[in-house]
Amino acid sequence: MSHEEKTPHPPLRDGRAPEAPPLGQWARWKDADESPGMWDKKQNVDRLLYVFYALSTLLVLMDLVIQRHIYHPWERLFGFHAWYGFASCWMLVVIAKQLRRVLMRSEDFYDAG
Repeated sequence: MSHEEKTPHPPLRDGRAPEAPPLGQWARWKDADESPGMWDKKQNVDRLLYVFYALSTLLVLMDLVIQRHIYHPWERLFGFHAWYGFASCWMLVVIAKQLRRVLMRSEDFYDAG
């Protein structure tokens, strides 16, 4: 049975729809008897993001302290490696989205039908 066929929250006995649980958006694919995971709580996700932002800021500020071996003139720019990494990652996502249009197959592509 696929996740589309499952009813994540069956109607209550009086026919009303149940209230959405205070979990993350992906919790609807969990079984009803399964307890919420660590990343289903918004406060844990927020903590992870704060740590990520703090580490990213620290790494960019370390550019002021660490002596680098420069091979190209543009490497002298403050935070060059951080911006280069961000732009590279962004380009990978953009290219992957375009490749999806080319490589996408229908859902029943491999069916014997």
